[in-house]
Amino acid sequence: MLSQLNLSVSNIKLKKLLITDLKIAESTINKYLDEITLNIILKTLPNEDRLQFYNLSEKDTVLAKEFINAKIPNLEELLVQRVQEDLGTNQ
Repeated sequence: MLSQLNLSVSNIKLKKLLITDLKIAESTINKYLDEITLNIILKTLPNEDRLQFYNLSEKDTVLAKEFINAKIPNLEELLVQRVQEDLGTNQ
């Protein structure tokens, strides 16, 4: 489910950079981005929204994605920022 949230243009470029330049396996990249995305979601949403997201994600990933996009419209920016922090870059 989280991988579906991560399929924006910036994230595709980010994954390409991590795979090509840093020689990291794509499966490792997907897991890494999923973990960061989930961390951002959990830290950003209040408890009741976290529960609603969890319930939606079990039933309908499209609705869960729409919910997250509405609640955290800058998720992509936060994800890129977090990866840059982890890598120690400001590209």
